[in-house]
Amino acid sequence: MTPTFDAVVIGSGVNGLVAAAQLAKGGWSVALIEGSDRLGGFIATEERTLPGYLHDTYSSWHPLFVSGGAYAALGADPHRHGLEYRNTDGLITGTVTDEGRVVLAHRDPAATAEMFGHSEDRTAYLTLLQRFLDNADALGGILGGEPRSPRVRRHVGGSAELDQALLWRPYRSRPGTPHLYPACGTSAPRPTPARAPAPGRGTS
Repeated sequence: MTPTFDAVVIGSGVNGLVAAAQLAKGGWSVALIEGSDRLGGFIATEERTLPGYLHDTYSSWHPLFVSGGAYAALGADPHRHGLEYRNTDGLITGTVTDEGRVVLAHRDPAATAEMFGHSEDRTAYLTLLQRFLDNADALGGILGGEPRSPRVRRHVGGSAELDQALLWRPYRSRPGTPHLYPACGTSAPRPTPARAPAPGRGTS
């Protein structure tokens, strides 16, 4: 007998995994389909430079996940299955350019700024970072949600601000190109999806 499922999730990146987990917690039977030989999508750890030295490849924005609603909703489940985050109080990340130059970042912003060669850059960096921190809650609400939803609109003070930012007014950069929303970088609005059927029920 061919197995049936209430939902089929294509792709096991972080969004696919969260969607499958949320549906399963809600009592749905879920099939997760992945074309690669491992789960995780862009979340991966690979040996890229020196033997035995492992790097996070591609994905580095885990704070957006752990500070978001999906992580809170999943609760202890990911950790019961082996998820563990390790942090450091010193150097937290680095970037190597094609020319071989290295830029390092400390958890303490002042320590990072001290490595800059020009005082103007130190001041600009700390000012920009503080501006981000002052608006972290609003930015987190935007990045963690659907840009066109009323819930996200509340994070930026209502519809007037978003309308001013052109989130709601598509334009064409040249004939034949898709509509773009410059403030968020998304393509034109998708058709409203059909409501998901209840477990065990088909669509009409």
